[in-house]
Amino acid sequence: MGGDLYGDIYDGEHFLASAETLRWFREEMDQAGSVIDRDTYDVWKSQGKKSAWDRACGEVERIISSHTVEPLPDDSLKALMGIMKNDAQRMGIDLPPLD
Repeated sequence: MGGDLYGDIYDGEHFLASAETLRWFREEMDQAGSVIDRDTYDVWKSQGKKSAWDRACGEVERIISSHTVEPLPDDSLKALMGIMKNDAQRMGIDLPPLD
């Protein structure tokens, strides 16, 4: 994330009207769409009366089941392993081979 998040606030503009706040608000509202229920009471009732908690749990399950993580490049992995090994040795811990 770049840029000065507070610059326009210090210039006298209220933070709720700043371009940065409005940009993040739109993005957050888009992401909350599957958790926030904007239907009428009757529609909500006919669809099983799921609470916000139930909808959020379903969204977490959906994200976890569909998310994949790309493996780290070998050079990054080796660098991280080296850091772990050095820190462990500094603390007097002998790690098993990590590769």
